[in-house]
Amino acid sequence: MFKALSLMAASELGSKVSRTLRAVPYFAFAAVIFLFAIGFLLDLVHTWIALRMGSMAASGVLGGVLLVLALGALITGYSIKNKRPAKSSAFSTSALIAAPVAARFLGGKLRLGTVAVAGVVAAGAVLGRYIGRH
Repeated sequence: MFKALSLMAASELGSKVSRTLRAVPYFAFAAVIFLFAIGFLLDLVHTWIALRMGSMAASGVLGGVLLVLALGALITGYSIKNKRPAKSSAFSTSALIAAPVAARFLGGKLRLGTVAVAGVVAAGAVLGRYIGRH
């Protein structure tokens, strides 16, 4: 049973990786075109400001706005990087622990001792998570 599930998971993962690798050149092409579009839009904004305020003022305004945007992106990136990872819930921990028991149950080779041990381990995991939070 585990072998069949492992083979199925490996097959799904392989097809997902294959599709992703085939899509990467299109994503790269779109990224390059996107950068060109951003460049042309910045040139348009520079020209528009230059017609109203002068060439030096346009460069200063555009440079200042881009600097503020870059600093905002850096601050956001650092805050995301330093954010603590979310703790997994007690339910997900017990589900992961109980998964082999469920697989054995589906396979038809379930023993009372296995269920008892799995129940004790799952209860210990839930209780440990609860005590760890308080």
